[in-house]
Amino acid sequence: MGKKSKGQRRRNAGDKNTKNQTGDVEDQLQSLYLGADRPKCNLCNEGATNGVSVPCCHSKFCLTCLNLHRPYVDLGQAHEKGCPTCGKKLPPTDAMIANDPRLSNWNDADRLKYDPCAVLENNTLLAAKEGRIGFILDFIGYPGFIDRNRLEAIDAMGALNLVHAAATFGRSDLLVVLLQYGAKVDSYTDFGATPLSSALTHVHDQCKDSKRSEPADCSTLFTLLQWGADTTILHHLAASGSLPEYDALRTYDPKLVQLLESEFGGRRCEVIGLQSRPELNGEMCLIETYYKSKNRYKAVLESTGEVFSLSPNNLKRR
Repeated sequence: MGKKSKGQRRRNAGDKNTKNQTGDVEDQLQSLYLGADRPKCNLCNEGATNGVSVPCCHSKFCLTCLNLHRPYVDLGQAHEKGCPTCGKKLPPTDAMIANDPRLSNWNDADRLKYDPCAVLENNTLLAAKEGRIGFILDFIGYPGFIDRNRLEAIDAMGALNLVHAAATFGRSDLLVVLLQYGAKVDSYTDFGATPLSSALTHVHDQCKDSKRSEPADCSTLFTLLQWGADTTILHHLAASGSLPEYDALRTYDPKLVQLLESEFGGRRCEVIGLQSRPELNGEMCLIETYYKSKNRYKAVLESTGEVFSLSPNNLKRR
């Protein structure tokens, strides 16, 4: 006990600043544009972001909410989920139709109707790839009201929004900023990908690089887990064979996969019920490793950097 964790080096300055900037971020979030003048999404009950109307004319929906409503793997089955209001089949998005010849016979009258909204242009995606946070802040409206349409905007192919781009390109510093300003940690692209699956692909691409001598940078993956990203869809995609990178990581980095499949892996947790060190109860920690054979976790205290081995009974998700 008391030693500093080597795993802490995987988290960059953006992750370290998260806890220090909590107060500032809470103040900033009070000034976010909440979409009071926009029609409410019938799924999240907030102002519709990148709003879409369905052919049955039932309300408006955020494009991301609609994608969350109908997770899918095979684009040819994308329309099988029904309208949240009446149950009629939902048409595929324009991006799905453009990228899958099986969907080319959809009539214009039966397609989704899009509100005018921000689209991520190539220069914005390039700025995300290069980690130019100032450019991205200007794009989403900082320091005035944050434009949620831009914060959740998707590129013309329906493959990336800003959070996905940060995860795909390994930009954990940008990812932290976007999440602090209210971006959704579990947003879906038109192809069913989540930021977590994008971050996993980024880690996989590093692992399979035979010329790379350094350990894979897992900072975006851990950032998403610390912010509460849902691993359910990740496991669903892996089980269906639609995320081959996941199975490949079992060979490249089995400990990482073991961590992802555990209850508290990579999460930010509160220490509870620790009788041997009662003064640590209530402290926050980050989970870095899961020892499956012992069913214990390697936890690092946020306040001191001390390392402990804890039972699942001594942890509570935050």
